[in-house]
Amino acid sequence: MDKLIAELVFRVLAGRYERGSTIITINRVCKDWTVTFAGDSAMTAAVPDRIVYHCHTVVIEE
Repeated sequence: MDKLIAELVFRVLAGRYERGSTIITINRVCKDWTVTFAGDSAMTAAVPDRIVYHCHTVVIEE
């Protein structure tokens, strides 16, 4: 995603942080998220922090 969309996704996640439930699906491993979030390493570090705190992770493998 480009930088604008990455920032908007981050704002949504940050706004919901500890306020409500959010379901997220992604088909990339965490180490590849820098590419997903427009190469912004700070945002790439902040997003997983907001996502995995108080979460239940379900890994589906083929």
